[in-house]
Amino acid sequence: MSRRTLIGTSLLLLLPFLYRTPLTAQQPPRKVTPNASKAPEYPRHVKDSRGKDILFVQPPQRIVSLTPSNTEILFALQLGKKVVGVTDACDFPPEAKQKPKIGGFQINTERVLVQHPDLIVATEGLNARAIEALEKAKAPVVVVSTRSIKETLQAVRTIGEATGTPVPASKVVSDIQNSLNAIQKGQAILKWKPRVLMLYSTNPIYTTGPGSYLDEIIRIAGGINAVDKPVPGDKLTPEQVMVLRPDVIITGKETEKQVEQMPGWASGVPAVAKKRFFHPSEDSILVRPSPRLPKGVRELADYLRQVMASEPNRKR
Repeated sequence: MSRRTLIGTSLLLLLPFLYRTPLTAQQPPRKVTPNASKAPEYPRHVKDSRGKDILFVQPPQRIVSLTPSNTEILFALQLGKKVVGVTDACDFPPEAKQKPKIGGFQINTERVLVQHPDLIVATEGLNARAIEALEKAKAPVVVVSTRSIKETLQAVRTIGEATGTPVPASKVVSDIQNSLNAIQKGQAILKWKPRVLMLYSTNPIYTTGPGSYLDEIIRIAGGINAVDKPVPGDKLTPEQVMVLRPDVIITGKETEKQVEQMPGWASGVPAVAKKRFFHPSEDSILVRPSPRLPKGVRELADYLRQVMASEPNRKR
């Protein structure tokens, strides 16, 4: 789980391409909010995470996704047949791998535009350059934000509104929220909370601090983020890790081997000394803000329960 795979840039290939159909005076667009529950009417405007109104004259039929999380949301809303472009990193569900590719985390805007999409779903921050280029080309881009669980749930609603599937989107949101609430309630009765360190790499040591998406996941699963204060650039020194003394480290299997070789950690870091490394069943289910989030949180919660059970006399 390298942090580098979470950060990307996009190619700026500015192409003049017009997607919008002008409205007639007899059919003024209806303003809606992403959490509207009624069946969508057209023409309509949908407001994205930037507060920008995007015009739709009919339900989108050709959709391009610029991030794996948005691809998962689209398929969860049963829109897979309408998806005509995804990134190289879009690996779930398996059908997504068969879709035309529009680049990796560096989006090839020319490949996007050649698909003639009537909806492009992008993620704020991650797709900044691609968004700029595509909007200059007059492409219909809806931007969502997934920096927190709350924003992720809103992203599902917004995509549901943009695609004319608000009811299925509300169901997906409800299922995610109910599952997370149940997990958190079950973990609340435990006697103590393990200190958990999210570790993306060892050179440099990248982590996740308080207030982040992963910080929320750790707390819901019954742990405490070992990084309880913001650190510049989300980078730690080896000495800082020893001071933090995490009980559990979340990392990839390849990174685990590197962690075990870090000088002093085998004796000075409890997680390393006791070989408490958590690996989700699928690498992406914790770091990818998608409808599969509860699965990853449940797996982490189950692992933390095992850790707590191994030290029954320890207190909070």
